[in-house]
Amino acid sequence: MRSVSPRCGAFNRFYTQHLGVLRDGWLDSPFSLTEARVLYEIKQRESARATASDIAHDLGLDAGYLSRILRRFHKGGLIRKTVSPA
Repeated sequence: MRSVSPRCGAFNRFYTQHLGVLRDGWLDSPFSLTEARVLYEIKQRESARATASDIAHDLGLDAGYLSRILRRFHKGGLIRKTVSPA
């Protein structure tokens, strides 16, 4: 595995903090950046019947983490879950 140069690491930390990427509530919403991205992907794939496994793969998310996010969305009435016909 390649190591990240100290300058690159400092750059990443500065902009991560400056943009607030790791804070709760992306752009003053109740969602983290990851949750907002998952919602975006679900909406963009609406007609294609988004599957959790496709979203997890495409976003590089752990299946368990995505499952917890989707459970919160479902409980909050943001999404409907259906069984995939495949």
